[in-house]
Amino acid sequence: MLYIVFATMVAEYYSVNTDLDTLFNYGALVDPESLLAAAQTLLMGILMFLIGSYLSKSLFVGVHDPIMVNRSATIRSGARESMPQWQVLCCASVIVFYVILFTVSVQQNGLPRNLAERVFENKLAPFFMMALAYFAYTASFHRRTLLLRLSILIVAFAVVIVDGSRSGLIPVLGLLLGALSRRRFASTLVLAYLFFFGANYAITARLMSDRLQWTTLYAYLFPDMELVSAALRLIFDYLFAFSILHFSYMSFVAKPDFTFIQLMTSINPLPSSLLDPDVIDSLRFEDRTRAIGGPAELWIAGPIAFSIGFFMLGVVASYADTLRKSRFRVIIALMFLLATIIFFQYSLRTAMRMFSAIALMVFFLRRFVRVRRAT
Repeated sequence: MLYIVFATMVAEYYSVNTDLDTLFNYGALVDPESLLAAAQTLLMGILMFLIGSYLSKSLFVGVHDPIMVNRSATIRSGARESMPQWQVLCCASVIVFYVILFTVSVQQNGLPRNLAERVFENKLAPFFMMALAYFAYTASFHRRTLLLRLSILIVAFAVVIVDGSRSGLIPVLGLLLGALSRRRFASTLVLAYLFFFGANYAITARLMSDRLQWTTLYAYLFPDMELVSAALRLIFDYLFAFSILHFSYMSFVAKPDFTFIQLMTSINPLPSSLLDPDVIDSLRFEDRTRAIGGPAELWIAGPIAFSIGFFMLGVVASYADTLRKSRFRVIIALMFLLATIIFFQYSLRTAMRMFSAIALMVFFLRRFVRVRRAT
């Protein structure tokens, strides 16, 4: 909710100062009237979100929370214990899967030449990235996990660099929060720097034709002040102004078609291969370089669909908020923020996968991740 409010304020600044460059030139294309209409529409969405969150809280009363040991016991004893074998095996399986995926894809097709060619993209990618984030975070509290954490870091940056995908930053976030929780300040600084490098590269260099060349990678890994300044501005623009301006443009300027069949296809959990390929192909905007955006799709489908969509987001947020005693709570909250950004900038179908992954992760943490309470 706070993200939407702040992003709207930033979008208003870009709309007034049309001389400032924005992605797809939205600052000049979106007039103040369209932005005002978008703000009023999102205000209704926020209201439905709050109603959904409030009404659903009673549904989760009585469901057990994970029982966690106290902070000192977790830090002192958890670091001396080995990581549970099932976690090691699950994490290693995901890593091996990505290694095989990369090897087979490169042997058959070579490295990607543009954004349409992806190596690691698959329907389970959000679940795998969140699982690696969880394992990366918990591994920080166990001994003899350095090799495992390095492997997670390598896989994460392979996804960022090869595919230009921001989803690869999710495991890096798990490593970063784990190091921060363990008060490993040197590791925290290194991981924070790598996270900035990954975010900068995934948002900006992914549009370059030579993004996989060593000179480009080196320039982003060791950037000069001009590149850092440009990157910070573009990241800020992308995360905030772009979301609301994109919604304003699609909902009140371009107004593309979005039918009931497209809406049902977007929320259908079945793989795309089992659905109508023509409908799946129509979920992108006419220029083929961007999606219509989740909120815009819901609004074009009708105010009822828009209200139900934000209401259900409130239900998911309320469920995620039940992890009051989990160490993984911060990561879930940041993942929900990332899913919200994806919701505005990508298709409803893409965002549905992210929110479904978060809900399943919360279910898993609540049901199966339990340790003894300190006595």
